[in-house]
Formats: sequence, C-alpha cells, structure tokens
Amino acid sequence: MGMDQEAAGMLRQGTQLADNVYDLLAGTTRGQNPSVAEETARMQEFEAGKQAADLLANADDTADTLRAEREAARATKNAAWGASGLEMSGSKELLRETARISDDLDEEDIRAKGERTAQDALDQGRATGNMTRINGSATPIGSTLSLGSKIYKYGR
Repeated sequence: MGMDQEAAGMLRQGTQLADNVYDLLAGTTRGQNPSVAEETARMQEFEAGKQAADLLANADDTADTLRAEREAARATKNAAWGASGLEMSGSKELLRETARISDDLDEEDIRAKGERTAQDALDQGRATGNMTRINGSATPIGSTLSLGSKIYKYGR
C-alpha cells in the first residue's frame, strides 16, 4: 500500500506552508539569502538588457539591408528609365514615388517591431527579476502582499 501521489503532494504543500508560517513568526529565513536573490535578479535584468540590445541591433541590420536592396532595385529602374530618354511625369512618376514610400514604411515597420520585441524582453527580465527578489525573501518585506502598499501608495 502506497500513498496516492496527489495526497502526498497536498501533504508536502501543507508542511511547507506550516514551515513558512513558522519562519515568518520566528523571523527566520530558510530560503535564499536576500542579497543573493538581489544579485540574481540584477543578473537576470542585465541579461534581458543584453538580449534587448541584440534584438534592436538585429532589427536595425534587417531594416538597413532591406533599404539597401530596395534602393539598388529602384536605382536600376531609374537608370533604365533615364537611358530611355523619356520624361518621368504623371502616373508613372506617382507609382515610383508610391513604391519608395511603401519601402520606407516597410523599413519603419521592421524597426518598430524590433523595438516592441526588445521592450517585451526588458519587461520579461524585469518581471523575472522581481519574482526572484520576492521568492528570495521569507520576510514580510519581500512578500507579495507587502507590495500592495507600494503599488497603491497607502490609499486610493
């Protein structure tokens, strides 16, 4: 006869809760040292910053490559048009201008997407760092409930 896995998990959670309450009342910590948790959190945030910088650099490189390719294609078309000896005006000129504007918008879209992705990486790193700080402390100062007063500034 063995113990059911679910029952064992519930028993383990119950004993951990009791240990945490005892530690809280006794003022002791069995968890990670808060200074170690802080250093770990800072390292996670630093890594997220490096990742965000890499994402921005990649987006800039992609946008620059796209611009160079499209400008080269436009230059080839313009050279061919100029060699023909025809005047560029009217709807043909408008179509070329529209294509140039569309290319510029595509480049801006790539850069904006890179910025959003980089910001998401920074936000994720900040959230991970904050969770490390909270989980690394068994004191009320580091608990989730204690953050409420900081979020709501002691009132409405």
